[in-house]
Amino acid sequence: DSKDEDYLYNSEIHFGAENQIGRFAFVSCTNQITLENNVVLSERIFLGDNNHSFSHPEIPVMQQPNKAGKPILVMYGSWIGVGAVILPGTRIGKLSVVGANSVCQGRFPSYSVIGPEHARLLFRRFTRR
Repeated sequence: DSKDEDYLYNSEIHFGAENQIGRFAFVSCTNQITLENNVVLSERIFLGDNNHSFSHPEIPVMQQPNKAGKPILVMYGSWIGVGAVILPGTRIGKLSVVGANSVCQGRFPSYSVIGPEHARLLFRRFTRR
């Protein structure tokens, strides 16, 4: 069962100077998210230092508390591309570029260029005879 304190977070969001945030950016914080100065968040990005819990068999998922997360840090001058997802515990080094639709988790050094894998054929629905 969930307790009242499972729904209380001591979260902190820190935005540095001269940052740009695109339309439909979504930030979900239960711990700490920090953007240093001159960071660009493109449109439709997601920054989330937490995740939903879904362990209770009788409570709808949307009513269950988020699990407290691990801090996210996006360092000076970095650019987060359209549709990118930054997951709990991620650290993006300074002056890095995260490509469109990338899913990032972990530590990336300064001056990194981070990108998603290219699309590939998963399977064919039908084959012609």
